[in-house]
Amino acid sequence: MVAIVKIVQLGTEIKSYAVESGSTVYDLFEQAEREFVDGEVTRNQRCVSEDDTVRDGDTFYVAKMVKGNVDPYEVEIFRLGGGRAITLPASDGMSIKTILEQLSPEEKAQFFRQNGTPAFEFRINGEIATIDSVPSRPASGKIRVICSQVVKGN
Repeated sequence: MVAIVKIVQLGTEIKSYAVESGSTVYDLFEQAEREFVDGEVTRNQRCVSEDDTVRDGDTFYVAKMVKGNVDPYEVEIFRLGGGRAITLPASDGMSIKTILEQLSPEEKAQFFRQNGTPAFEFRINGEIATIDSVPSRPASGKIRVICSQVVKGN
C-alpha cells in the first residue's frame, strides 16, 4: 500500500510524495531530500517527530514556530490553454505577485512580459483579480487562481 503525502514550506513549490505504508516522517524527508528540524514540522497544527508514521493524505508544514503561527494555505495556479498547474504555499497578506515570486526565475518568467507586466489575467472564484490582489484564506485550505492569456481586446 502506498501513501501520498505533501510537504508545504513557504518559498518552495508544494510537492507530493508517494511513500510506502508504514513509513516514518524521517523516511519522507529522506526521500524528499530535505532536512528535518525538530519543532518546525507540523501535521494538523501539531508538531511531529521523525519517528511518527505518515498516513495517506497527510500534509506536513515546515516553518519556524512562533507564537500565533498559522499554517500556510495552498494556492493552485492554473494556466488556461496549456501548462501544468503549479501549487504554491501562501500565508495571510501575500499578494498573487508575492506568491508567484516563489517560483524559479524560469518559471516566474512565464507569468510576466519582458517589461515586467503580467502576461495573464487572473481570476479567483470567478472574479477578476490584479497581480497585487491578496487572496483571502480559504476555509478549505486551498484556493485556485485561474490565469488566462491577456490579448488585445480582452
